[in-house]
Amino acid sequence: MAAATLICKRDKIIGNEMEDLGAGGIRVGETALDEALLRPCGHHLITDNHIHHFGLANAPGVGIFVLLSGHNRIAHNEIDHTYYNGNFCRVVMGLRRNSLPG
Repeated sequence: MAAATLICKRDKIIGNEMEDLGAGGIRVGETALDEALLRPCGHHLITDNHIHHFGLANAPGVGIFVLLSGHNRIAHNEIDHTYYNGNFCRVVMGLRRNSLPG
């Protein structure tokens, strides 16, 4: 992974060349719902990056992987030469802690 912003806020990833990567390029957000609600991640600016020739060791690598994170601006990124996905966003709308069963 070239860059990761897991529980951060207001990170800027701008104008980078990311190439020859074993897995993916940029990961934003948390996979665990409880952690994401406890310490929200968001308001990131990810623009004008060139992410290419990735997934060389881990083919399902994603160029820009956004999980439980909101209010991000992702624009003008060039993503190419991948085995899997350029972008992946996990969207959860109207989520509240007490709205889940269990």
